[in-house]
Amino acid sequence: FLNDADYPIYVVPGNHDLTTTGRAMFKKIFGPENFSIDTDFGRMIFFNNNALEIPEGLNYNFLDQAVSTANAAQHLFVFQHQDPQNSTSFSSADQSLYQGYLNGFGNDVYLFHGHLHSFNRTQLGANTEVFQVSRIEKGRWMKVEIDNVEVRTYQCQRRNCVQVFP
Repeated sequence: FLNDADYPIYVVPGNHDLTTTGRAMFKKIFGPENFSIDTDFGRMIFFNNNALEIPEGLNYNFLDQAVSTANAAQHLFVFQHQDPQNSTSFSSADQSLYQGYLNGFGNDVYLFHGHLHSFNRTQLGANTEVFQVSRIEKGRWMKVEIDNVEVRTYQCQRRNCVQVFP
């Protein structure tokens, strides 16, 4: 069903994607692990935050630059695999550093992650909505619609979607 989508689909590495030869395969099939796209409605940041599978550590320089050079008059969207508040994968220093980048942005931030395999919505600081996305198993996925006025998120199963935010 995703092959028939009328919109672009982007991929971030999951926690089993980069082991052994997975990192090279991911880059060959999907491209870079970290990248950003500027759109009419804001910047979309795709950040590899699989701390346990990156021997050289997370690329916080990429994240800092991607956030600090974004247009603060627009929204910021961050897509990653792990919840940045996950104390198993991230030290309190890492959590503070990460939250500092997002809190320093001058507008709303929408963060999407999927490691825990179920839907949930929380907040991180004053300006960041955090969406935990279900795994694709059984045709589950999340759709995000964005226009110049509003960001809407939907929890979907195959082609049936229910709006969950706002």
